[in-house]
Amino acid sequence: MLEPCPKGIPRAGHETSTVTNPRPEIDRSKTPSGGGLWAARVQPRLAMAWRLFPVKPAGLVILGGATLLLVYFGLMQQDLILLMTSMVVAVVAVLDILLVCLTAWLTHWWWREAESGLPAEISPLLVNAPGRLRLLRRPPWLPLVEVNWRWLAPRGVEVTWGTDAEGAYEEFVFRQRCLVDGIEREFEICDVLGFASIRLRRKQALLLQVLPAPLPLDRRTFVTAFHGGDDISDPRGEAIGDRVDMRQYAAGDPPKLLLWKLYARTGRLMVRQPERAIAPTPRTCAYLVAGKLDETSAGLMRTILESGLLGTGWRFGADGNEGFCSKVEEALMFLARSGNLSQQNRMELGLRAYLQQAARDGYNGCLVALPSLPGKWIEEIRNAARVSGIQLTFVASPAGLLSSQKARPVPDWWKKVSPMVFSVPLQFQSGEPEEVLKQLAGVGRERWIYLPAQHGFVRYGGKASA
Repeated sequence: MLEPCPKGIPRAGHETSTVTNPRPEIDRSKTPSGGGLWAARVQPRLAMAWRLFPVKPAGLVILGGATLLLVYFGLMQQDLILLMTSMVVAVVAVLDILLVCLTAWLTHWWWREAESGLPAEISPLLVNAPGRLRLLRRPPWLPLVEVNWRWLAPRGVEVTWGTDAEGAYEEFVFRQRCLVDGIEREFEICDVLGFASIRLRRKQALLLQVLPAPLPLDRRTFVTAFHGGDDISDPRGEAIGDRVDMRQYAAGDPPKLLLWKLYARTGRLMVRQPERAIAPTPRTCAYLVAGKLDETSAGLMRTILESGLLGTGWRFGADGNEGFCSKVEEALMFLARSGNLSQQNRMELGLRAYLQQAARDGYNGCLVALPSLPGKWIEEIRNAARVSGIQLTFVASPAGLLSSQKARPVPDWWKKVSPMVFSVPLQFQSGEPEEVLKQLAGVGRERWIYLPAQHGFVRYGGKASA
């Protein structure tokens, strides 16, 4: 069983980092509602009645056919062979249905006892990392009956159960980050013949943070990319940086910078270049735009925040959260809560309001992490970038870097044919980070893309206009 995490996990407020309520909450203010009396009462009750009705359509066909044979051919036509056959089929079907009903009743009482031993809060997990809940004992078993269950909420969770030396356990794997305050399970009790099935739904209160896995990032590359000045220092001050580095000769380089001794020894023309001058930004903030294929961007943002690469006085915001935070623990909560938007298939862009508040508070730079799948949200980002006083730096990265399942190498022809034949699940797509940055041309200060092989960033398409 997972160890309970310490109580008092902070939750960021609206305008300050002071926390008074340690219990995380899930925003359901935009949950779709409506539909009148039918959607509110009648439809859920009919659905529950259908789940509890033990006979499947196949069972209805078998029972109806057996009854027809028994009454018409067996009793009325006095066909003894059909009479015995229909009686055997009917008895088997009825016993099968009774076994399913008995197993469903035993499963109900088994889960009531097992739920009392489950924790109300467990330690945070990482995306694609398995977690376990220890059960008191294994589910009930009767011959010809199977008991399976799945998670209805949160969605997209792979759930299995098994046994070991300590007993039974439930193992689950989250494919995207989220902030969970409860689990809804559906138990399916069905027979192996396909005659009967009963589905039970149970809810469990559970507090759990699922955080994005941090990505490797070279600190020197980040500082040079996002806090660096030009290659030539400010002419109004003293020269900063010695000519300690070198590069290959290019047309236009002054001859006095040529390394003639190196040329005589290797035959390659190299020139000296100055060490890049570092000009840290006084106050920098960061923001995560939540959307489809944003797990790698969230992992990058976690690495940046935990490493303290934004400098002193930083603040962080993310879609799906109110206000901002300035502590790492609160930022992790923000990252987890932003993943709930994908669970609910909605977007809640708050970048414009965040930038307006940051400009009023004296911030002059913001690092914006973007999803890897382009969409209509890009136009809203362009509108939000018009906030004066804030220089935006956009960051995008290929998706699928956090997946624990490594893809097998496939030939090039199959890469071209497979999209036309099969649909690739969203979590296995690499996204289009270049297309996202391309559509933001002319917006903000700079655009950067993360290269996983180099553990760093490279500028995309040159500098954007201010």
